[in-house]
Amino acid sequence: IKISKKLWFAFGFLALITCLVGAIGYLKLDSLQENTTNIKNNRIPDLNEFAQMNTERMIIRAQTLEVWVYENEVDARAEYQNILTKRDKSWSVIDNTWSSILIRTRQSEAGRQLIEQLKEEYKAWRQIYIDIDGIIEELSKTTDLQEKTILYKKYHELYEKMVPISDKMGATFIAALNNNRDNTIKQIENDNIVAIKAKVSISLLIVFAFVVSIIVSLIIIRSITVPIAKSVKLAEAVASGDLSAKSEIDQKDEIGILALALQNMVVKLKDIIGNVITGADNIASAS
Repeated sequence: IKISKKLWFAFGFLALITCLVGAIGYLKLDSLQENTTNIKNNRIPDLNEFAQMNTERMIIRAQTLEVWVYENEVDARAEYQNILTKRDKSWSVIDNTWSSILIRTRQSEAGRQLIEQLKEEYKAWRQIYIDIDGIIEELSKTTDLQEKTILYKKYHELYEKMVPISDKMGATFIAALNNNRDNTIKQIENDNIVAIKAKVSISLLIVFAFVVSIIVSLIIIRSITVPIAKSVKLAEAVASGDLSAKSEIDQKDEIGILALALQNMVVKLKDIIGNVITGADNIASAS
């Protein structure tokens, strides 16, 4: 094997290991980045918004209960109107938060089922509050005690119907929040395992590359320095006049070719010197 090929092999091996380490690191980091992005864009907003929906649900429940405070008031139109104003702000928050929840992709089957369940419960909840808010609207326009009595009776009936609907939806929001939280924890734990495995894999590859590089380097260095030393020894022997020196190099690379050339040179020198000596002897004999 030529020296150039040996060097190409050595550097190629190092390049391959470098690419493997880089590829493993890139793929693992890409996976972790994707999961982190998912947590940032989906899971954390969901956790916040499920909690916000439940909180706003209870705020609306409190506003609904506040209506009872003014049942015996002669004229509480301003107070009812104030409740409706606060209710409008709450519905605005609810609508925006609910829309945000619906546009996100669910990663688990349990999450998808909970959202489908919430859709039905949310629809029933909003529907009964249309009637409840309608009664508050009517209360904000009257001071007639008889009319108020009738309205409060309807209000009580609707309130009794609303409570289990609201509680059921609230429980589902809590279930969705817990499902999201559990899945987020699992994802973080899995990402931690992926990171540990990546570190182990990269560390093993680095150790393997280091050991093999040392071995390959020693082999290549030895395959170059030892024959060169032998070639130098042969050249020095010839230079000192020892034409009996022989090459001990038996390899086919550039150094082997050089050693063979030196050996051939020695043979030719011996032939030339032999011819010169023969010619000198012949001349001496003729004289």
